[in-house]
Amino acid sequence: MTPTDDDMLTERLHKSFVAGVNWPVDAASLAALADIGLGDGEIAAYFGVTAAEVAELRRRYAAAVRKRAK
Repeated sequence: MTPTDDDMLTERLHKSFVAGVNWPVDAASLAALADIGLGDGEIAAYFGVTAAEVAELRRRYAAAVRKRAK
């Protein structure tokens, strides 16, 4: 039986968490998690924070990008 993409993703996220990836994550990491299809609630569950905290961090990073573009 081969592992599913979800199984491999869960394993990678678990290894990252065990290795000491803490909240808040950097902008690139948050974007990568979203790019692989995780929603705010799923990201929040892995880091032990609320979906609102994930959304707020995403908002802050987007605001910083807009500010730099000016």
